[in-house]
Amino acid sequence: MKFLFGVFKFIFGLLIFCAILVAVVMNLGLSPVGPGAAKRFHVTKGENGHDIAQDLQDQHLVRNALLFQIMLRTSGKQDKIVAGDYMLKPSDDPYRIIKQLVSGESIVRMVTFTEGQTAEQMAHKAAEAGICTAEDYLKVVHDPPADLRAGLSKGSLEGYLFPDTY
Repeated sequence: MKFLFGVFKFIFGLLIFCAILVAVVMNLGLSPVGPGAAKRFHVTKGENGHDIAQDLQDQHLVRNALLFQIMLRTSGKQDKIVAGDYMLKPSDDPYRIIKQLVSGESIVRMVTFTEGQTAEQMAHKAAEAGICTAEDYLKVVHDPPADLRAGLSKGSLEGYLFPDTY
């Protein structure tokens, strides 16, 4: 009987030790990285949770990619992440980061095109706003994809973008 009681105490002590160890690891792994400036983080459409978690760790936005990925899976949000560009802070905890990535609170960029601007001037403004490079803008304007080309009276999109804030 003393032997069984000793085994029971050992197993109980081992379970308590393991529970404390798991709690410490989870607390350290899921706490914010620390202070720091917000960083731009890009999620590509169709990117999986493993790659997102690894990118977050590589950019020092989460402490542990594996624990972050486990959080994504257990919360059922791994497939609900919205593609886009985000401003994330190292001081955000992983729960806040997941909430932001799932909500789609991505960076909004605005650019205003005024009447009379040429495609080159618009390309420069789009590049300044961080929307695309001037070269990419002009490439689409002067050689639009087939689905945009239908119904155009000329082969270019120049003149079809009306003055407004986009």
